[in-house]
Amino acid sequence: YLGLGMFLYKDVAGDSKMGTTQGSLSLSSIIYIGEKQKLSAGLQGGFAQRSINPTVQKWGNQYCLTCTDGYDSNSASGENLTASSDFNLGDFSGGMLWAYSASESTMSSNDQMSFNAGIAFHHINKPKQDFLNIEKLHSRYVVHAGSYIGVKNFNSALLPSVFAMQQGAAREINFGMLIRYTIQEA
Repeated sequence: YLGLGMFLYKDVAGDSKMGTTQGSLSLSSIIYIGEKQKLSAGLQGGFAQRSINPTVQKWGNQYCLTCTDGYDSNSASGENLTASSDFNLGDFSGGMLWAYSASESTMSSNDQMSFNAGIAFHHINKPKQDFLNIEKLHSRYVVHAGSYIGVKNFNSALLPSVFAMQQGAAREINFGMLIRYTIQEA
C-alpha cells in the first residue's frame, strides 16, 4: 500500500503580525513481511515561512523617563531586525513501524495478541528557526511500542505502551497501560 498526504497551515497572531505559513507532503508505504507481520515507513518534507513586523513592536530601549508617556517610538530599538523580517526553512522527517499480530480469525476478540514498535526522526536537517538566522531546531527522536494482550477465557485485555522522545536537552518518557473490558462479545 502507498499513502500520500498534504499538510497546509497558516497563522497570523498578535499586534506584531507574527505569521507562519507552512506546507508539507507525506509519503508512506505498508509492506507485509509475512502473514502476521508488516512494516510501515514514511517520509515527510516541506517548507515554512515565518514573518514578523518589528516596526509595531515596543522594545526595552525605547522606554524613557523623560518622555511624555514613558515611550519614544522614534528611539532606536537596538534589535537587529529589518522592517520586513521573515525567513524560510525546509523541514524533513521520517519513520518506521513494525507490527505483529498473532490473532487468527477463529480467535475471539479477547484472545488477540499483537505488538508494535516504531521509531521516528523529526527535523532531520536541523533547520534554522529564528529571525536572526542563528539558532537551529534540534532533531527530535521518538521511540514507541505497544501491545494488545488478550486474557484467555476472560472479557478483558491488557494494552501496555511506552513512548520516549528526545529533542536537544529535553527528554520525555511515558509508560502506560489500558485495561479493556468487553461487556458482551459480538
